[in-house]
Order: sequence, then C-alpha cells, then structure tokens
Amino acid sequence: MKTSTIILSVILFIAIVLAVIFYSYWNQTQSQIQVVNLNISSSANIFDSQLHDLFDQNVLLLIGSTRRSLDSSIATNASITALQNNINEVGNLLTPIYGYNTSQQLVNLWNSKFTNVFLNYSIELKNNNSNANADFNTNAAIYEKASIGFWSNSSNSFPDFNPVTIQNLVSAQLMDVKVAIDAWNYGNYTNYYANQNLAYGVTGTFADTIAQGIIQQNSQDFQ
Repeated sequence: MKTSTIILSVILFIAIVLAVIFYSYWNQTQSQIQVVNLNISSSANIFDSQLHDLFDQNVLLLIGSTRRSLDSSIATNASITALQNNINEVGNLLTPIYGYNTSQQLVNLWNSKFTNVFLNYSIELKNNNSNANADFNTNAAIYEKASIGFWSNSSNSFPDFNPVTIQNLVSAQLMDVKVAIDAWNYGNYTNYYANQNLAYGVTGTFADTIAQGIIQQNSQDFQ
C-alpha cells in the first residue's frame, strides 16, 4: 500500500513539474509573439506617420511656393527648393521598398503638379492673363488623369487603388489649393487660411490611404 502511494505521489509530482514547465514555455512564447506583433505594428505606424508628415508638409510648401511666386517674393526660390527637397524625401522614403526608378516616377509626377499646374497658374494670375482659369482647369485635368493612372495602374509596382477614391482625393486637393491661392490673390486672407486647412485635411486622408495600401502590399517590409 505504501509503495503504491509513493509511486502515485512521484507521478503526481512529475506531472506538476511538467505542467509548470509547459506553462512557463507557453507564456514565454506568447510574450515573444506579442513583442513581434508590437514591432510590426510600430514599424508600420512609423512609416504611416513619416509619409503622413511628408504629404502634409508638401501641400503647405506647394501653397506657399505658389503664393510667393504670385507675389514675386524674394523667398520664392528658397520656397521652391524646400518643396523640391520635400518631394525628394518622399521618393527616398519609398526607395527601399520600390527601388529608385519606381519611386522617381512619383517624384516626377509631383514635380509636374507644381510646375505645370500651380507655378504656371501663379504666373498667369500675376500677369492678369484672362486665360488663367481655363489653363488651370486644363492642366489640373491632365495632372488628375495622370495621378489616377499612377495610383490605379497595375503596370507599376505601387498598390492599385480604387480610381474613384484617388480622383476624389486629387480633385479635392487641387481645388482647395486653387481656392486658397485665389483668396490670397484677392486679399481675402480668412478664406486663404480656411482653404489651406481644407487642403491640409484632404492631404492627410490621401496620405493615410496611400500608406495603408503600401503597408498591406509590403507587409514583409514591416517585420
């Protein structure tokens, strides 16, 4: 009787020890999984935040450069340089994911937005060109079409977004920036800052849309 009791006690003791070891291993594994998930989340959040900040800076620099060009400000060249640096930073952020050539496509697209759409518009406004609005509409439509094609075209490496979503975001941004510039030109500074804020808000939404698409497409780069 004593022998069987001792054997049972030993078996129970071994079972308890194994249970403790198994629980410790399971708990450690769960902690490691949580740390990995946290790192993925943090990496993605950092990228989202960086892209968001660059997009926001871009629209403010875009408006500022257009306004200074309209005013023939001595700060125009410095403002344009800052805008160019910002666009290049966006390219640099995306290069590790997509490579230089692909990222440069976006850089070129954004350069065309300023040069062909807004810089041209500011010069025509300054010269009281009666075709300023018509030319803006034409150039903006060209840029809008190029943007829709860029972000919803499977021929490049970037994610394919809903073309209607891209059209709405690009169209809203272009119009908000234009209305802000028009307000500045007419000395309506309240409307200028109001529409600058609207452009800022739309651009933030645009940035988050693009960032989340890139993160989902390239989840392996955020581990």
